[in-house]
Amino acid sequence: MAKAARLNDPIGHSPSMNWLVKGLLIGGAIAVAGVAIAGTGGLAAAAIVGGAAAGGAGIGELMSTMSWAPKEIAGAIVGAGSGNVYINGRPAVRAHLDKVACDKHSGTPPIATGSSKVFINGLPAARVGDKTGCGGDITEGSGNVFIGGGTLQTDVIHPEDLVPGWVHATLFVVGAAAAVVLAGPVVATLGLVGGLAGGAGGGWFGGRVWGEGSDGQKWAMLGGSLISGALGTKGGVWFNRNYEITSFGVGSNLGNINITSRSTPLKTTPLQPFYVGEEIPGNPKAWTSGRGPVRYLSGIDREACRLHVKDGKLYDNAGNPFDTSDAKTWDGQPKAIYIMDKEGKLFASMEQKPFDFHHSSLDIIGNHLS
Repeated sequence: MAKAARLNDPIGHSPSMNWLVKGLLIGGAIAVAGVAIAGTGGLAAAAIVGGAAAGGAGIGELMSTMSWAPKEIAGAIVGAGSGNVYINGRPAVRAHLDKVACDKHSGTPPIATGSSKVFINGLPAARVGDKTGCGGDITEGSGNVFIGGGTLQTDVIHPEDLVPGWVHATLFVVGAAAAVVLAGPVVATLGLVGGLAGGAGGGWFGGRVWGEGSDGQKWAMLGGSLISGALGTKGGVWFNRNYEITSFGVGSNLGNINITSRSTPLKTTPLQPFYVGEEIPGNPKAWTSGRGPVRYLSGIDREACRLHVKDGKLYDNAGNPFDTSDAKTWDGQPKAIYIMDKEGKLFASMEQKPFDFHHSSLDIIGNHLS
């Protein structure tokens, strides 16, 4: 049973703005500390701090609406109260007929819920925890009179709407901009869409399972948003890895945006075991067919063999297109031997000359290893 409500008992609202600011400050402070430790600077640092602050603000606001969050006193029950039923010498109050004055909302909204079992003057008796029409709660009542029964709603309960729309808009813009800076527009967009869809889906599911406005619904909304946002982000990373967007100026029908598949990265095959350590004095040397021990190219030789990739095409060190149309596996003078070093740089030799970072490009009978 809950404490009986009386005339002049206080009402309260969620500390949404207060907790939003605290979440913003905590999120920003954690990000600042992380940026300082990692030594990140410039636009990336600003994006990290801004994104963390926006995220912390959103979580702080959501947590403020949980049932366990303390209410901030925002007004009182103003009347008129029962004319013939008194509790502790003060008029008892009822749903629908009696009103409240709220510092955060205009007008005098009614008490919107009361007991489903106990009635005063034919109306549900109001108790601590019952809702007001502006979304607030009755926060204090009698210390020795308690009223049982379920909850009966008599009037519309409006959302609290304690945070101005421009604050939400600003946080959204800051968070989205931070995501674009840190991850790019594709990852940011898919992560945002995934988060919004997951939050909506989690809210629907939580409302069906635990009830509208329940803590369970809010946790489901947060969890759905985080999980779907993460999946959307992974989808964006996969898209960026496999596709490329080229814009030639955005037209009214987006016809100037072209999406193309990225070329598959070149890979090298594993080294033959007997080449490992051949450069160490005293170890056996690998031989090319009829040509003696392998020779390692100098730095100048390697630079002359350096290839460059541009728009998915290969160019030699002089900037000419690298032609491999007549390449052969073994004819005494193969067209090219491709090698990629550990940094991903691509090289090609027009002769049978191995590179020193790869030990050898040919096995003993002259087959290419990469």
